Amino acid sequence: MKAEPEHKVIYVLIVSAHNVPGLATLISLGCDIHKVILISTSGSGFYDATERLKGVITQLNPNWLIEIWPKSMNLSGESYQEMMKWVQQEVKPYYQRHEDYHWMINITGGTKIMPIALLDALPWTEVHYKAFNYPHLQRWRHQPVYEPLEDKTIETLSVKSALETYKVIEQIKPNPLDINPEAVKLANDIWQAYLTYDESNPTHPHHILTMKLQKAWALGENTKSVNWPLTDWLPLSEDETLAWFKKLEVISSGSVQVMEGKVYFPGSSPKKRHKAFQRWLKGLWFETLISSWLDSIPGLLKSHRMQNIRVNDLKREIDFMLIKNNKLISIEAKVASAPGKAHKSSEIIQQIKSIQDIGQLETLLCISPLFDKMIESEDAKNDFYESCSANRIRLIKSRSDLINYCSE
Repeated sequence: MKAEPEHKVIYVLIVSAHNVPGLATLISLGCDIHKVILISTSGSGFYDATERLKGVITQLNPNWLIEIWPKSMNLSGESYQEMMKWVQQEVKPYYQRHEDYHWMINITGGTKIMPIALLDALPWTEVHYKAFNYPHLQRWRHQPVYEPLEDKTIETLSVKSALETYKVIEQIKPNPLDINPEAVKLANDIWQAYLTYDESNPTHPHHILTMKLQKAWALGENTKSVNWPLTDWLPLSEDETLAWFKKLEVISSGSVQVMEGKVYFPGSSPKKRHKAFQRWLKGLWFETLISSWLDSIPGLLKSHRMQNIRVNDLKREIDFMLIKNNKLISIEAKVASAPGKAHKSSEIIQQIKSIQDIGQLETLLCISPLFDKMIESEDAKNDFYESCSANRIRLIKSRSDLINYCSE
């Protein structure tokens, strides 16, 4: 039984190194797709990219049939004669057996010669192209004469689907404090405390605690816990100091204790049950705060953000990943340099650059108020800022910076 031409579609997608535009087109078409044909060259990395794309498409719509072409030969994608030979031998006979279908082709990816040969050889119901910096899908009929069709709005993919067209990823189990409302409040308190941080003139209990924990954790001794008498916080108000430790005690599940005039914290090698709080206090509090900032951004869907992502082949973890208009955005969070070490801006930049090949990534670096205060000099700070700019890393220094960026 022949398919009804107004309903059934065979969709041809030329595979490239960046397949998010083609994938987003597929989920946005709104037509009855019978089969997706992925055309891939034999170039380095394209086999893996094609298999990943096939896997993601299958996840999004298990009912679509998916085939990878060519089946009988390798294509370089660089020769018009080679392309036309393959089209005549393999594509055209198949096309003729399925002329009752609507044939659509997406020419966004691939080498320049591939779409030229395919458009010259066959009549297509529709031709699709999604430019990187143009928000809509461009559509037209190519034969017998050029006929423009109305541009189509493209849906935004989930971060997970977009990322999986590039890499094998997994989401790391979140720190339990990330979803604790009291931890969010405390993370904001820590942020506010660092706005006035001055090592030579501490005015908040967390200022002194920062200095003490940095020293204790940087020594490298295998201590299960550390403690200090409350008198170490003089001349700060005892009431203020106790109130601060009580806040920490509430969210720490026993990791912080105030008793007999002393305050106890996890050491450099704490017991397993205290490690989550230690990691949070070391710096994950900042990720908790950034997550709350993202929660406040209008229109940012849960599917358009991910946190704590491991990219397996890079052996790297990404703090946050967003997607906006089908462009991937990574966010790295840095409280300050590692405790006890000089600020090494080049290492931070190299770490961020190691993931920039994923999806023509836009990269943001969120820094806390403590970050600038721990840079050795104004010249060193300026050098770091210039290096970020040169490497296409955008600095985010506040909640409003992040919201403004996401609203652009």
